[in-house]
Amino acid sequence: MKKWLVLALCICASADAQTASAIPTLTVASQGIGKSFVTGVPYELWSMKVTVEKKDLLVSDLPITIGTGKSVYGLTLLCDNVIVAVSVDTVLDGDNISARFTDPVFLAVGEHILTLKGQLSFDFEQAEEFVMWTIPSSWRVGSGPKFKGPVKCLPEEPVESPSITVRRGALLVSQNPDVMWHMATGNRVNEVVNAMDFRALYEDIMLPRLGIKLGEWAYPGDLYRVTVWDQNTQVGEAYFIGTSHHSVLVFPSPVRVLQGTTKTLVFRTDTAGISFVDSGRSGDIIQIDFDDDLPQNTLAFGFEDGMSVEVTGSTYCPGVLLVRSYPTFAAQPLPSTGLADGRLIAASVTADPAGIVGFGKFSFSFVGSGVGLITATLYAFTDPYFSQPVSGFDVGGLLAPPVIASSSEVGGNNVATFYTRNSVGLKPLEVPAGQTYYLLARGIFSYGPNAFLTTRLLTEESGAVMGTFAEEDPQSYGLWTPNSYGITGYGERLDLNGRNLNADWINFFGIPGLWPDGLIQFRAF
Repeated sequence: MKKWLVLALCICASADAQTASAIPTLTVASQGIGKSFVTGVPYELWSMKVTVEKKDLLVSDLPITIGTGKSVYGLTLLCDNVIVAVSVDTVLDGDNISARFTDPVFLAVGEHILTLKGQLSFDFEQAEEFVMWTIPSSWRVGSGPKFKGPVKCLPEEPVESPSITVRRGALLVSQNPDVMWHMATGNRVNEVVNAMDFRALYEDIMLPRLGIKLGEWAYPGDLYRVTVWDQNTQVGEAYFIGTSHHSVLVFPSPVRVLQGTTKTLVFRTDTAGISFVDSGRSGDIIQIDFDDDLPQNTLAFGFEDGMSVEVTGSTYCPGVLLVRSYPTFAAQPLPSTGLADGRLIAASVTADPAGIVGFGKFSFSFVGSGVGLITATLYAFTDPYFSQPVSGFDVGGLLAPPVIASSSEVGGNNVATFYTRNSVGLKPLEVPAGQTYYLLARGIFSYGPNAFLTTRLLTEESGAVMGTFAEEDPQSYGLWTPNSYGITGYGERLDLNGRNLNADWINFFGIPGLWPDGLIQFRAF
């Protein structure tokens, strides 16, 4: 509730000596709109337009009431951007502050802007609001040669400032939406893991220290260090020590976030190697996030007032799957017509130079019109012309016996699933490090006029959790392995610590070139 406090220091002189038409007038009007101000910094809090008519005037006493009991320091009065008076008598009166400006202020005939400047104390709370007011009829104003003549001051009721809102600087942290889940091999340098957006509110914010945390699906041995980048400049680094998932990143020079802007910091890591002697664990998911569990690890302060500010928000890193190697798929387009040649879809798969990748299961969906698909077969080749079959499988690079497409939940399509094998039994298709193999699915079918068929190499909507082939098979369209420990296998193969070295099969989620929509080929007859 507003509480009006009027200090009638001196009423304008009476008009007995002159007629009303000859008396000069001073009219005051409030200027501007409601604004927000940060504590501890001098601001122009309120402006008034003063119109002087008929004669030059001299203001020798100007009372202002501030509608708060909190301290406001350094009150000064400016006239047309020039300091003309300083408040020498500031009194707390109940819930308000009374201030007086008694330095003479000369106002020539015409319009002038009087501005009240001050600094809000740190006593104010976030989002606290107040107004200021003055009653022009209480000003001491004179006219004439010695400025003792009468003056009419208007209006007689209070002139009120726009609402003033007190703000404390704040820093908001959020997840940058451009970061995507992806795979990375061991011994990678400056691998991008995450990016965080920092937005400064109400004033520039300095960030000298930032707490970060490592997600639960990884452990500190998966990475050597974390570096932080502002565009192309490294601004800091941090380490996860021992078994701790928390780290404090101290910037050599505090990061400055300008008021009302967002700064994106990119977090990179140097991944550990993956082998029997290295600390990296194939299948771990590296996630680096803002540490909202330990907010005391982060420190930020206002650039202008130097006061500590709260850092709020959270991030959720999509994650980087750490693997010894991984595949990349690409479509090998076939003509859109000529389906009578039996070719359904073709694709290439390339193993990362870091190591071999193995495949044990592929699934394809089929949807079309006027086509009766009888059987489908899958072949693998070492050349893009599909003339050099891979060795170790049946004649012609046949990866699996012919499959009859069956009904599936995938949009009501028919699905054919292939488990790679040769005449002896299950056998993974292994793509050597850095090399590319080529897949070709063929079909035997019946068809009528205007028939067409769309074939899709299927991927997954979620997953990428490692397990044995038997564990992952029931819920997966495809399965591959990064060959984490040098041998691709299906059964149980335990090391001295009882770890199953064959438990590194993963579904087709997130594979570059394949995820999220799979590979699609449309063909008509």
